[in-house]
Amino acid sequence: GVWLMREMILAGVPGHYVFHYGEERGGIGSGNVVKFQPDRFAGIVFAIAFDRRGTIDVITHQAGGRCCSEAFAQSLADQLQAVATYIPCDMGFYTDTAEYTNIVAECTNISVGYTGEHTANEAVDARHVLKLRDTMVGFDESTLVQVRKPGEVDDDWDDMHYRWRQWNA
Repeated sequence: GVWLMREMILAGVPGHYVFHYGEERGGIGSGNVVKFQPDRFAGIVFAIAFDRRGTIDVITHQAGGRCCSEAFAQSLADQLQAVATYIPCDMGFYTDTAEYTNIVAECTNISVGYTGEHTANEAVDARHVLKLRDTMVGFDESTLVQVRKPGEVDDDWDDMHYRWRQWNA
């Protein structure tokens, strides 16, 4: 994710790039930014993290709740089709964008081609990440759809909790 964002910065892709510390320890950096400097996100409508395993997910739910609308996830997935067959996925765990859901409308995390995360066997699919870089360098934010409002909570918690338990059984 850091490498992808660096590549986007070097290519001049417009955006508000944020690098956090402490994500693996409970979102320390992102939580503190939201708590103490929420104005840094004034006017920000979309937050995309590059921190998901695999090669096809656009996360719609993380930390037990909705983080982006299905319409947003699909509009992003459509733009990533040159990389792989990306699809909306409601089985996210947690990444820094989960901290933004009360102040940013559409927050997600997308697959960047790694496997075996947090183990000695962690690996990256270099072909995938290079294709993703090429796509993100030509990224067109104007095609993204905003439906969700910051802080909006839907009623899918019970269903998510049930599926989370089934998936992790």
